[in-house]
Amino acid sequence: GGVVEEGYEYVRETRPGARAVEEYLADREDTLLITWRNAARMSANKAIRAKLGHEGPLPDDGEPVLVRRNSQDFMNGEIIPCGGWEEGPVLDSLRTLWMTVGDGSGRKILATVEGGERGKGGEPFDGGQPWVENWRKFHSQLRAGQYPIPIPLTWGYVITCHAGQGSQARRTIVFLEPGDD
Repeated sequence: GGVVEEGYEYVRETRPGARAVEEYLADREDTLLITWRNAARMSANKAIRAKLGHEGPLPDDGEPVLVRRNSQDFMNGEIIPCGGWEEGPVLDSLRTLWMTVGDGSGRKILATVEGGERGKGGEPFDGGQPWVENWRKFHSQLRAGQYPIPIPLTWGYVITCHAGQGSQARRTIVFLEPGDD
């Protein structure tokens, strides 16, 4: 157990990420799971996906997705349900996908899922800005195809405190890994 104070519980754990994942899975309704570092976020998202039986490299229908840029009428930090995928245009060296928003609206997002820049620790679907070889060609192809700027997307089960600014939830679980304090 931990110290309970005015509706808050402070718990010191040897494996805080694992405890936070279990707490989240026990009650996911209107719950935010927040951490400090992107590496901890990615690890916890993978653990949750595995426990829920999701194995693919992209979110399955209904899984939460975190928007990482203000664009296409979506806000950075917004969590939306995935409704499926189809191929998008290749813009310069960047492969894109259309993600249908799983809210019944029929809206689609032109997305990037390749992850952060090469050589900087990025991995697929990490929400980072992907590598584009030739930005001039990239923007020329966007204009020619009348495409919106693709939005980086990532897993939406666990977010960083930066992405969670302005968010509200019935229940919030914040966890720090060793060295984050």
